[in-house]
Amino acid sequence: MKTHTLTPMESALLQAVTQMHRAHQQEREAQMRDMTAMRDHIDMQDRRIADLEAVISVLAPLWGISPPPTT
Repeated sequence: MKTHTLTPMESALLQAVTQMHRAHQQEREAQMRDMTAMRDHIDMQDRRIADLEAVISVLAPLWGISPPPTT
């Protein structure tokens, strides 16, 4: 098999494509971290809402009202 030495133009192009690929990977990793953080935040808010619904359901009869329906 014959080896091929890259020309300066080919080398520069390969380097540019490699850098673009790395930048794309880093951006994708950052997006995944952001999505995970947002998902965790939404889960925490869901738990807080469930906790508040439970407290309201317990206290509603003491206030003489019917507890709201849970979703």
